[in-house]
Amino acid sequence: MLIQLEEKHTIFDSVDEMLSPESLSRLLKRSVTRIDCAPFESSNGFSANQLFHVTADDQSLVMKGMRPGKDWLAIGSDDNRCRAIRIWQFGLLDQMQPQICHGTIAACKDGEEYAILMHDISPGLVGFARQPTIEMFQSMLDGLATMHALFWEDQRLTDQELGLCDMRSRLAIYGTEKLDLYQHTPQIAASIAQGFDALFHMVEPDVRDALQSLLKNPQPLSYALSNYPATLVHGDYRLDNLAIMPGGQELVAFDWQNVAYVPPTIDLCWFAMSGGVFPRQEECIHYYRQRLFNLLGARFDHTLWSAMVDLGSLVTVLTIGSWHALFATIGDDTDYMRRSVDSYNELVRRGIRWL
Repeated sequence: MLIQLEEKHTIFDSVDEMLSPESLSRLLKRSVTRIDCAPFESSNGFSANQLFHVTADDQSLVMKGMRPGKDWLAIGSDDNRCRAIRIWQFGLLDQMQPQICHGTIAACKDGEEYAILMHDISPGLVGFARQPTIEMFQSMLDGLATMHALFWEDQRLTDQELGLCDMRSRLAIYGTEKLDLYQHTPQIAASIAQGFDALFHMVEPDVRDALQSLLKNPQPLSYALSNYPATLVHGDYRLDNLAIMPGGQELVAFDWQNVAYVPPTIDLCWFAMSGGVFPRQEECIHYYRQRLFNLLGARFDHTLWSAMVDLGSLVTVLTIGSWHALFATIGDDTDYMRRSVDSYNELVRRGIRWL
């Protein structure tokens, strides 16, 4: 039982209870008489989770059903407690507001499955194709820096009952260690294997050897990162998991399945090297560093920064690199992804200096 964190929200025992008129009337603070629930059309089949349109009278909501025993992200990261719900249940997401909002209304555990009920944030979805403005990028980085400063070296987050990712489990999600366990989504296992094969052909031999060694034994990387300040990180902070609501004043982050307690540059480099952001990588890192320094003051150690960024970039290559390499060989934007992969030789060489 968590002894350092207080439960702020009670989860329901079933989807039916959560979506009952009585429950929704209480949650939405108004009378609700009619509820409709219908699944989204599947987009890619890569996840065992399912999204549902929920309508409470005339109000649009979204429910995400999660099956940890079948979802590859949960299996890869040993997510047995549904950490995306736990951080809401124990009030961590509430503490980030208003800098980062979460939109969560309720959650439930229904047997071995879970569900999260959220406000419909589709009008503000960013995504790869929206081409965010400089102001939008700054808003995203402001939120990220604020979250990281808020939970800077917060030892409560190490409680195993909270179930946050550690570095070992994060590397395992996107690596080759657990491909045989992704039986419910075999296309994921095939894509990861194909991506790493493409990546190893694209990078220089010394970089290939370093990556293969770390995939086989990530302990030197995990140990190196343990020597730097840790904080709460989203784990998948990228355009597709963010929304800036109409009016531009509210930033919403969702899909917290990979939430972790690790150095902040794991989030920063993942964001800066992700689709739609990569051309602004250096600009984003510089802006974030200044914002984090402004928030932390004397707690910010400038002497650690270069190593933290280099190691964060190395982790990102190990986790997202296979996907970028795959999309550099197939898809509609191979040139863009190829430019991203071309930067990996330098990034990996810089990262392994700190091991």
